[in-house]
Amino acid sequence: MTSGPGALALDGALAQHFPGVEPVLVLMTSADRDGFDAIKVLLDREGSFWFYLTFGISDLGEKQGTHPALSGLGYELTMRVPAGPEPSPPDWPIPLLNNLARYLRPMRYDVVDSEPILFETPLTTDPPTDLTGVMFADDVQLGYGVDTPNGYVQFRQVVGIRQEEGIYQSAFGRAALVEKISRSNPFLHTILDRPSVLPPPV
Repeated sequence: MTSGPGALALDGALAQHFPGVEPVLVLMTSADRDGFDAIKVLLDREGSFWFYLTFGISDLGEKQGTHPALSGLGYELTMRVPAGPEPSPPDWPIPLLNNLARYLRPMRYDVVDSEPILFETPLTTDPPTDLTGVMFADDVQLGYGVDTPNGYVQFRQVVGIRQEEGIYQSAFGRAALVEKISRSNPFLHTILDRPSVLPPPV
């Protein structure tokens, strides 16, 4: 389901920050809906990146979550991927975000301050990448979150990171890693072929 007061509030946030841009709706299959119900993908007005926003970690229709101040689990995931010459968005972020939502669901509300998540395999193998983990940040355009009739929803931007960057974040904190990434990547795009933002080991 992608209708209801919660969904309308999310659509309003999209319309405010990406005016005049029509998103593509991708509905998850019934077997995959334990992550979220759907995802909306749009190309920014300059054509520089694809933006992904999950629908269904928060309450889209009537309020079902038990937290009095939050809608559902209180957040939705976003992601930004640089646009290439292809007219359609890359597919690989969708299963990544869905698997993340499944993984994070038992943690309930703690994703807000979550440590980086490091995997044993790359985020995708097509195309190949040295990014093997993700961190979470406040969304750089949508901000911290939005009020909905079902409660507050935070926007948690998923940012692909390398193994050594995840270790750095665990030691020095999320803000320190965000600052290093944003020097050359202010919108925190997940760039599959980017080099590490850390100096080489001595």
